[in-house]
Amino acid sequence: MSREKSDRPSVLRRLAFWRRGVWRGDRDGGNATVEFVIIFPVFMAVFLSTFEIGLYMTRQVMLDRATDLTVRALRLGQFEPPEGSDGQLQMQELLRTNICNRAAVIDNCSNRLLIEMTKIPTTTWTTLRDGANCVDREEDANPVIEPIFDVGVPNDLMVIRVCALVEPFFVTTRLAMKMPTSNGKYALVTKAAFVIEPEGG
Repeated sequence: MSREKSDRPSVLRRLAFWRRGVWRGDRDGGNATVEFVIIFPVFMAVFLSTFEIGLYMTRQVMLDRATDLTVRALRLGQFEPPEGSDGQLQMQELLRTNICNRAAVIDNCSNRLLIEMTKIPTTTWTTLRDGANCVDREEDANPVIEPIFDVGVPNDLMVIRVCALVEPFFVTTRLAMKMPTSNGKYALVTKAAFVIEPEGG
């Protein structure tokens, strides 16, 4: 009996310490979980947006480089001028193939790349109209677009505009949702101007 009495205060003391811990000191024990729940979505949004903008810049730089290299070859006359009534179409497909081969980071490039090219008259200096034509030839809903495409002759001042449609990697990020898209794809546009070198020049 005396032993039970001696054990009782220790039990009561432990209960008292437990109540003090719960109601006074240990009430902040769940703060780490709450902070994690609040901060983690923000951290992931920043991380995914950083990855998205990095991929966007990589695609843009690769498209710029591919266009510059293709235009350089075109300017130096390294492409044989196509013959026949569908010569312009052949040249357009040739340029598209060369650009797509050099811009390897653009998925399904041959169907999502549209090229416009025209001569700039030195009297009026008019160039391509504002707003690039962009088309995904896989989408049935897209209207048929006949791009402005003029092969030109030696000594002509030419301007070329290339538009590629690409899909965001993380479509649910705020950055991807803010990008102007068409059927879930955003446009990469690049331009270049050049003069067709005269034959033998």
